[in-house]
Amino acid sequence: MIRKSLAMALRLTTLVALLSVSPVSLFAQSSQGGLRGVVKDNQGIIPGVAVALVNESNGVTRDTVTNDSGEYSFPAVEPSTYTVKVSLTGFRSFERKGVRIGTQQMVGLDIVMEVGTLQETITVTADAPLIESTNASVGGVIDSAALESIPTAGRSVFLMATLEPTVQASGNAHWNRMQDQV
Repeated sequence: MIRKSLAMALRLTTLVALLSVSPVSLFAQSSQGGLRGVVKDNQGIIPGVAVALVNESNGVTRDTVTNDSGEYSFPAVEPSTYTVKVSLTGFRSFERKGVRIGTQQMVGLDIVMEVGTLQETITVTADAPLIESTNASVGGVIDSAALESIPTAGRSVFLMATLEPTVQASGNAHWNRMQDQV
């Protein structure tokens, strides 16, 4: 009887150990990107600032507030072009249009607020391009206008993938099935 109980306890312990290191911890690739940064002024970081991320193509808005370290984050963002709006009482509101978030791209955008009245808004129309410095992966988005205007043999997704930098085709993608590609 004691041996059966001991054997059952050992099996249960083994099962729990196996489940804790199961494939659940393996993460699949995602087509989404993200945006994060810090909001500060000349004195330092500013916690509690309202930050809005507006999708320019469909108008969908996501809101967040900076944490105690002045940091904000928008994870799991669909690839598109966005407008970032930041506002806090006693500061000029900030707006940056044309922030492009691509596939698997975590864009960093730090914002410096200026003291002002409620009626003043700073709109950034041209700025240095945002560079991905937190991740070494490379991804891209081919929009529908490009897909319609670029001639491709058989509309193969593998041939279209070669339009992105660093992608090299292996084999003949035109005549092979998709599941045969490497």
